Amino acid sequence: MIESVSRWLRDGDDHTAADLVDQCDIEPHFIDLFFEIGGGRDYEVYDLVVAAPRPVHIALESNSELSNLIETAIRGCAESEGMQVRGINWIPRTVSASDDLDRELGLTLKSLDAEHVSRFWRKCLDRKSSDPDGAITAARSMLESVCKHILNSRSILFDYTSNLPSLFHATLDCLSLSPRQQTDDTLRRLLGNCQSIVNGLASIRNDIGDAHGKVDGELTASALEAELAVNLAASVAMFVLQQSSVATSPAASCGT
Repeated sequence: MIESVSRWLRDGDDHTAADLVDQCDIEPHFIDLFFEIGGGRDYEVYDLVVAAPRPVHIALESNSELSNLIETAIRGCAESEGMQVRGINWIPRTVSASDDLDRELGLTLKSLDAEHVSRFWRKCLDRKSSDPDGAITAARSMLESVCKHILNSRSILFDYTSNLPSLFHATLDCLSLSPRQQTDDTLRRLLGNCQSIVNGLASIRNDIGDAHGKVDGELTASALEAELAVNLAASVAMFVLQQSSVATSPAASCGT
């Protein structure tokens, strides 16, 4: 639901509110099933628990209009998903190392002015627990988009239908970071391991992501696998984006 609330706010140019929502988790708690008298229609009533880090609580406590705007958006999006909202309860959310990475990458992506990349990242965060298959697919799509963004920004021609390993290889090449370009053995091994991680992300998305149809009993992703895939994709994305920002010029050997 975080994704739909954030998108609704951004569609109304309420970007400050959307930035705060992106840092939160929303968990619905079923309360009861009600029936309309004479109408024959039933509906489910929920309480929504919003877990927010301390900076979000502080921002909302000092700005009641912003708080009302966010709660109105949450109620509207919940009702569009068939949930009648009785109440919204805000609780503290402790920040982990994973949260720090999530926030850092989110801020970096916003600075790129690449909404399509940020959209995939929001999907990763929104789906890690509720839709692990979808989170894995979004993680791969986010990393593909990051590679394409870097290549485009450096006027490097590439095939838009290329798979993720090919795009990542081209990205490392244009940043002078491919293993074969290194003289230091340790760095060569580290960068080679990065390529292995990216190959693994591409493979797991094909095996247990939601990019392809499935039949009953076929392997699906767990929340733990989705968490690992999203965190690995985030780490690799942050690495190449940071290297891209400090590099002064594209490598002469870059190509398609």
